[in-house]
Amino acid sequence: MTSRLRSLLIVAAALLLGLGSWFALQGPWSWPGSLGTDRPPTAAAFIPRQSPLALSLLVSPGRLAKLPQIDLANFEEGLLDSAHLDYKRDVQPWLGDEVTLAVTTLDLDRDPSNGQQPGYLLALAAKNPTRAREFLQIYWQQRAADGTDLHYQQVSGVKLIYGHGADGDRPTVATALVGDRYILFANTPKVIRDAVNNVQVPELNLASATDYQRSLKLLTRSRFGVAYANLDALGDWLEQQGLAVSRVSQPVSTESVSTESVSTQSRYNTLALGLGVARRGLLADTLLLSNPALASGTEPSTALDPDQGTDPNQATDPEQILRYLPSDSIAVASSAHLDQLWQKTQPLLAAYPALNTLVDRSLDQLQHQWQIDITQTIFPWVTGEYAIAQLNRPKGVDWIFVVDRTDPKTAAGIENLDTLARSQGYSIGSLTLADRSVTAWTSLKPEGDQASAASAIRALVRGVHAQVEHYELFATSLDAMEQVLQTLQGQSLVQSRRFQQALAPLPTDHQGYLYVNWRDNKVVLEQKLPLLQVLELTAQPLVRTLKTLSVTGSEPEAGVQRAAIALQLGR
Repeated sequence: MTSRLRSLLIVAAALLLGLGSWFALQGPWSWPGSLGTDRPPTAAAFIPRQSPLALSLLVSPGRLAKLPQIDLANFEEGLLDSAHLDYKRDVQPWLGDEVTLAVTTLDLDRDPSNGQQPGYLLALAAKNPTRAREFLQIYWQQRAADGTDLHYQQVSGVKLIYGHGADGDRPTVATALVGDRYILFANTPKVIRDAVNNVQVPELNLASATDYQRSLKLLTRSRFGVAYANLDALGDWLEQQGLAVSRVSQPVSTESVSTESVSTQSRYNTLALGLGVARRGLLADTLLLSNPALASGTEPSTALDPDQGTDPNQATDPEQILRYLPSDSIAVASSAHLDQLWQKTQPLLAAYPALNTLVDRSLDQLQHQWQIDITQTIFPWVTGEYAIAQLNRPKGVDWIFVVDRTDPKTAAGIENLDTLARSQGYSIGSLTLADRSVTAWTSLKPEGDQASAASAIRALVRGVHAQVEHYELFATSLDAMEQVLQTLQGQSLVQSRRFQQALAPLPTDHQGYLYVNWRDNKVVLEQKLPLLQVLELTAQPLVRTLKTLSVTGSEPEAGVQRAAIALQLGR
């Protein structure tokens, strides 16, 4: 990809993914209700229906710039300088209310023997055709002055312009003005030729694809941006960019494997996202759509387990269990029925090993310290409410785990943990902490470098737990448990203003929360999960102003899994 095209693609990506972060730099926002829209991206008619990824901004940057406390000067200068463009002079006079960027194909010539070259298409709506033509003239005059050899071609009445560099080898960026309504940029002329053909043959384009139309209908909230992805193709494209997201590729036989174990790669084939505004940030509504061939009869059963006393579909109220979590928790997951959730998650982890690795790394510290496989030893008996949190301590990260112990199965599981700890050589003892009795698992270790008879012995605490009301509280250190018990008399997470603001945009009908305090714990999170460093590099304008991230989801219905993601932004 040429540096000039890369600059233009960066412009589009920034408009779609990072522009909102610039709006939070001065504090809370006052967003006009007219900013969002429910109209579909019209440029989808240029995109092939098998496109791995399509991103659309549905309002003009000019409209966004009129909002209070926004300064786009640095944004415009920083992104357009490398393309020899001035936004206000060259782009703003003609740019309309849509900017769409798409990965059109993974390999332009479909010949793996000569490597893979993806196709990229950038479609810009033009509100002033005359100024749009002038822009293209100026653009190509500058390219010619730089030594680019210009070529012209007619494609179904559309004037296609592309260039060859000084080496005359591969075509550089290609452009076209289509119907006085769109300026198209692409990394090769073939992408634009295909785009023009897609408009003329509707059954080839994304706009007429059933899943795409269905996704837009299901994204009912007003939005200023839309993203649509073919999950399997998107994974392949990310791997091309150096991101390891390997997935199970062999076909799954539904005759030999139960529907519970059908891979998510097969079950969910489409991801759609609608990006809107919230008072202090952005709100993304996301959808996972089932493969039509598997949408009927393959969703995991949500029937009530006769051995459990609560309905797995019942929305949880986190207020009670979150009282036990400190307000400075790094990350929190809260829901109910961890036993069933883990079972339903197995197909997803099997289909996407990269996600499996992410989960494993998140649990490694806890499993190493307790010397158990918590997915086998703990998860099966967590049948009620639960909350998992991480605390940033001076000596490292501590874990907090709170479970509703009302179910006899859960109470028996807790007793079994003490038995298991004893069988592994830990001492089981009781002590008083914050005026409460707690059980500690300890092991003995000699002080100093030499284990002699004269060496002092100290007890290492491997884990502690205590019962408070009908909850059992677990922690990986005495300090962490003491902080949890003191939280009952102080400010808990649920009382934290930051937490309340983070969750405010999310739907109240949910199956639990995932909350991340990014701003205060960025370094710790990136150390534990290196993948987050990649995220920061690829979405730096957004991540740079990110304060908190919160997610909530609902039970799948009619082949659709919904989730909402709230990003709180600001200095």
